[in-house]
Amino acid sequence: MRNALNFQFPNQIARRLKIKSSMLQNALHNMTDLYCHQERDIDGKVRDIYMPYPPLKTVQRKLHLTLRKIPFPAEFIGGMPKHSIFDNARRHVGRNFVLNLDLKNFYPSIKPSQVESVFLRLGCNKGMSRLLTYLTTADGHLPQGFPTSTMLSALVLVPLADDLRALLQPKFVFSFWVDDLTISGDSDPTPLIPAVRKLCRKHGFRLKEEKKHLGVRGKVPQEVTGIIISGKDFSPANGFLPHTKNMLRALNKEGWEYLNTIERWGCTSKREVTSRLKGRIRFIGQFDKSRAEKLYDSLNM
Repeated sequence: MRNALNFQFPNQIARRLKIKSSMLQNALHNMTDLYCHQERDIDGKVRDIYMPYPPLKTVQRKLHLTLRKIPFPAEFIGGMPKHSIFDNARRHVGRNFVLNLDLKNFYPSIKPSQVESVFLRLGCNKGMSRLLTYLTTADGHLPQGFPTSTMLSALVLVPLADDLRALLQPKFVFSFWVDDLTISGDSDPTPLIPAVRKLCRKHGFRLKEEKKHLGVRGKVPQEVTGIIISGKDFSPANGFLPHTKNMLRALNKEGWEYLNTIERWGCTSKREVTSRLKGRIRFIGQFDKSRAEKLYDSLNM
C-alpha cells in the first residue's frame, strides 16, 4: 500500500489520472464553485450530501479508479470492488458471538489532516498531499457524495484496523463495512469494548454507543449488514426488504449516482450499482419468489 500513488508533481497526477493538466488546474482554481451541498432525508435521517460538477467530478472519478486498485487488508469489505454484504456476513459465519458496533458521524468526523496523512502514506510529497486533500474534502471534512470519499474513508481507517488486529487476534475476527464494525469469535467480545473505544478515539473516531448489538448463537439473532446468520445459512433481517425497496425508489427517482452516494458503495457505473441490487433481489427470491419478481419489474422500469 505504501507508495501506491507516489505523486511528486501536478503533471504526474494528470498523467496518471489520464486527464489534461488544464482540467486539474481548473478544478483547483474553481473548487468551491464546483460542488453543491444539500441536506437530504435518507431513511428518516438528515444527511449532508455533496455533489460535484465537472471538471472536479471528472478528476475525483479518475482518482477514485486509481484508489480502487490499491490492495486493502482483508477486514475491509464495504466499498471494495467485487465485495458485497454477503462477503461481510461470511466472514463471521460459525462464530458463537457476533458484536455489531458503529462509528459515530463517520464522514463529518474525518478531517482534512487525516486525508492528507493518507496521501502521505501513499508516497505523495507534502505539496501533492495537500493538493489532493483540497480536491477531495469540503467544509473541513470528507464529504459524502464525492466519488473519492468511500475509498479515502477506508484508507483513513487502515491504521485503526492495524491496532484492532493486534488487540483482537487470534481469538476474534473483525470487518469494516464503511462505518459498521463487526467483531466475532467463540467467546464474548464485549469485555473488549472499552479497549476498542480507546483505539477509536486514538484515531479520531467515536463509537455510536446506542447502536451496540451482541448476537449469540442459538439465543440472540446474529445480524451482519442486514443479513441474519444461522449456522451456515443466511436469511434477510427485518429491514432488508424495505431497505431494498427504498434503494429501488432512489434509483428510479434520483438515478444511480445518488443511490451510490447514499449507500456509500463506491461503484463507478450504473451497471455496477444494478448488479448490487440484483444480488439483493436474488437473495430475497430464495425466500419469496413472487416478491422478488415484483422487485425485478421495478428495477427494469
